[in-house]
Amino acid sequence: MNAHCPLSNPPPTSSTTPNPKRLRMESQTGDTTPVKIAVDYPSGPRVYQLTPSRKAMGIDLARRRFGSLAKYAVRHKDLQISIVKHIAKAIRMEIKSLCSTSILFDGQKENVCALSWRKLHNELETRTPVLYTLLRSCIPAKIGRNHDEELLKYVQHLESVLKTEQVDENQQLDEEQFESNRVANEHDGDGGETTEEEDDEEDGDGTTEEDEEIYGYDGITEDEGSCDEDNEEITRVEDSDEEMQELDKSKADYEDADSDNSGSDDFGSGTQFPTQSNPEEPLRNQCTPFELIQSDAISNDVTIAGATVSQFCDPKTRFYFKLVGDNIDKNVKPRYMRSDNQTKSLHYFHVYAVADRVDTSQSSNQTNIIWDPQSVNLQVLLPSIDDERMMKENFCTLISRVLVKHMKHLQPYTSTVSQHILHKYSKEMSEKSQLIPLGVILKNENQVDEMGQIMEILHKYVPCQQSSDEIELASGQLLSVKYTKFLHILMGGDQLTVSRMRSVHEGLENSNCPRERLEGLVPVVEDWHAKVIFLKVIWSRLYKYASTSDRGTLYHLRNLVHRKNVRNNPEKDVNASEDFLLTTVQSHILSAAMTIFGMDSLEDQPDINMFPEHDQDIPDKTTVLKSAVEIIVHEFVDIGFRPQRKGRKQKPKDNLDHTQEYAKELLSLGLFYLEFQDAIREGDGLRVLRCWKFMFLWFRSTGHTNYTIEAMTLLTQYYFLFTPRLAEQLIWSRFINTHGGLGRNIPADLHMEHLNRICKQAVAHLGANKTPASILKISHALGMLQKMMHNFDNILGVAPVCMKHTKSSDDKDLMLMVKELNKASVFDYVEGRHHQCFPKIVANVFSSIDQAKLHKWMNKQFKSQLKASFLNH
Repeated sequence: MNAHCPLSNPPPTSSTTPNPKRLRMESQTGDTTPVKIAVDYPSGPRVYQLTPSRKAMGIDLARRRFGSLAKYAVRHKDLQISIVKHIAKAIRMEIKSLCSTSILFDGQKENVCALSWRKLHNELETRTPVLYTLLRSCIPAKIGRNHDEELLKYVQHLESVLKTEQVDENQQLDEEQFESNRVANEHDGDGGETTEEEDDEEDGDGTTEEDEEIYGYDGITEDEGSCDEDNEEITRVEDSDEEMQELDKSKADYEDADSDNSGSDDFGSGTQFPTQSNPEEPLRNQCTPFELIQSDAISNDVTIAGATVSQFCDPKTRFYFKLVGDNIDKNVKPRYMRSDNQTKSLHYFHVYAVADRVDTSQSSNQTNIIWDPQSVNLQVLLPSIDDERMMKENFCTLISRVLVKHMKHLQPYTSTVSQHILHKYSKEMSEKSQLIPLGVILKNENQVDEMGQIMEILHKYVPCQQSSDEIELASGQLLSVKYTKFLHILMGGDQLTVSRMRSVHEGLENSNCPRERLEGLVPVVEDWHAKVIFLKVIWSRLYKYASTSDRGTLYHLRNLVHRKNVRNNPEKDVNASEDFLLTTVQSHILSAAMTIFGMDSLEDQPDINMFPEHDQDIPDKTTVLKSAVEIIVHEFVDIGFRPQRKGRKQKPKDNLDHTQEYAKELLSLGLFYLEFQDAIREGDGLRVLRCWKFMFLWFRSTGHTNYTIEAMTLLTQYYFLFTPRLAEQLIWSRFINTHGGLGRNIPADLHMEHLNRICKQAVAHLGANKTPASILKISHALGMLQKMMHNFDNILGVAPVCMKHTKSSDDKDLMLMVKELNKASVFDYVEGRHHQCFPKIVANVFSSIDQAKLHKWMNKQFKSQLKASFLNH
């Protein structure tokens, strides 16, 4: 209620202003002059006569001496209590109004992701003026007067405290219940199960300090569980809205908010996902974001890469996408282990979809049927002379980058070295990928029957087209036949995942209809896991514990620079192994260059016959640097695969320097690793395909049978089995660019690992509530959670986390390695020299391949793949 308070007895006009202290003393010493206050109410004015003890306050109010008025009011205990009660009443009414229609109750995805403290601050200032004035008075004057941003930060902290503590007086939930309601959507039936995480120590109330820090107690929100007065078990997700309504019957503030937001379970990034009411019920019985075109469950206003979901699946628009999946495992350890309460091992399947950035709609969709396997030339699957030539050209670029960075006298050539090897789709690959997290499927891919159920669920995402055809019978009558034609959708994963999917397809070969055969899902292997296996190839060839005394070997250099985190199996710590390998390869590049250029140190001037002493004597820097680097590649890099003539075998040379051969193989394998890594970063599908040809032989020669099969399968899919459109999609949809920009692509399966990590981090904060339903809900919310975190980081001024990790300089380790390699003269030829652990090593492992057996195995494998291709195509 707003009141206008004029003074009923205006002060007498005088040339001198009375002293307020004298007036107050007069009022306390017997001055009987009445002081009246007139208040204008909506019903009419009312007049109040002040008591003698409050006359001075009336005079101060009339003369607008608010400072004096405030001091007097604070000293007066009865008046102080009355003021606090009235302020509390006003604030309570403001908060009650705010709770009914606040922007905090807006459940729209766009508004939630764009929520800012500035909006909350403006709402508080507009709708709760008394509360806002009180908050401002709590802020130091030097902060609030001249620094608006600093003032906003202080108000934000106070708002957070108030919003956290704002709980209905009729719903006195303790903090444990409140946190459980907010974070988890169902409670474990045991009632006393908690988890022990390595980094999360639980408090006595059942929540962890990290949980409280990250989530806080933000009040009961949409689709959260609730606790009754008896502190019974928290209900499951599907009953949460009804419980909310029942719990909030006594409070009108929350009824409006609950009615506005109940029933909405929109957690996806760009689409809606239904909550799985029963964890054992397959998701295939519910609507999906890539449902058939005719489905009414798809929202037409959802766009992906500028196209609606219906266009995303429409064969007329030819806008295609790809699915990528991998297993996600989590162990739930009870705090108090019992015979009936042991560690739970959760094994589920995580999936996301990504839109194609390269338009393949112009390519043909007609399948090239191969009737005679003998008519196919499988030689195209092996590295050719042209492949070797293009590979070495890229090696020259990679070597040049290292030389101009570390050699002082070659730094003027920096501008001539390309930092990006461009290709025809470089522009498209520099665009940000459009992703949709599809959540976790509550099935274990390690079980054959559950892998089949996973594929049934994924098959719901395969677009289909109803077609009809007429068949002429022997009697001349035409029979109309209707059938369903499924488009082909690539399903990417690691070797285990795609192998299990093919096994399911083989088991369904004799099913009656295409839907039962799960046609349309085409498993394809991805690159990151293959890159890890190639690390194992390098380790199997060049890394041995016993070689610690062999100077220049991997294990000797590992001990030299104290890389104790590098293991015998690079899969144990992929990042450490890769970092060590890259440093080692750079040291070999520099040592080989110093040998060719006649340099004793990196500060020396290279051979003047190769590099003129002054810049003005260099007609073409690009040609000069390229010619010098080509000598290095020609002398010390050997990745050639030469077809053997029938009846002839390559004889090993007796006068080899096997120490030099070791260094040459390490340099060749290391440069290939750099090439594969750079091709992925640039999103160059053709370069990656070329790398798979070489890896096919390396996998074959080192006994990695599973990835040998996957390498050949990938190559036969591109050259023989896939339609031209699907073959183009196979090589250009292998990469994910989460930020945009040149050279910022990562493998699709590596992004899947990132999503698994984010999901596990979110699940870790659930405490005792790690249940299938809560994990399912978190996995669907990943896309939106990332947007929200990015938005709040921008608001709070948090520096964005760069996905390319900042590494400490390895220059010291690099110089130590170069010095050691030069002392050992690993690139100088010394006849008969060898390492103790590698006495007969040769630079090119391809020379030991029995090509007759290789072609026989390839023919056999191609026949089996051709048979499977009729199943899927």
